[in-house]
Amino acid sequence: MVHLVRLVAARVPVAALFPVAALAAPVACNHTRSTESARPLTTSPASPPAAAQDPPRQTAQQDAAPDIGWSLPPCDKAGPLPNLVDVDLARAESRFGTPLSKESFRLEERVDEFHIALQNTYPMTEPKNASVQLQELTWANADCRLTIWFHLRDGTWRSFENLRWPRDAEF
Repeated sequence: MVHLVRLVAARVPVAALFPVAALAAPVACNHTRSTESARPLTTSPASPPAAAQDPPRQTAQQDAAPDIGWSLPPCDKAGPLPNLVDVDLARAESRFGTPLSKESFRLEERVDEFHIALQNTYPMTEPKNASVQLQELTWANADCRLTIWFHLRDGTWRSFENLRWPRDAEF
């Protein structure tokens, strides 16, 4: 409930949190434990004002709004998000939108604290891992960042590690 209050205070649109809910028809509910199914809300033709018109239908491009649920408060510490492993690069870009940055590099080029988790999959103690080619995509929303790392598996760039972190984090 506390998170819902934060979301309301942050004025996050419900459709951004639950995209499927925006597609469902509104239903009436009597809040009893009845076995009856909920009925769709109906309005009489006289209920909308004469000047009001239905909003224009969204196009497929508009329906595919980026998923920003990963950036909802609190974003006060760095850590990985579940369910973002083994996602292909095209699907990630489709889900999260255009990244703030996109880089390709060999693992040996990034042996700093920010990239330390990559060594869980590719330990630098094995010389062959130094030349592994990786892609790093970072998305930003408000004060939160999401970085996902991808490696090439069977001809497809697949995610293997991610990090959600506050903009002001120091690594």
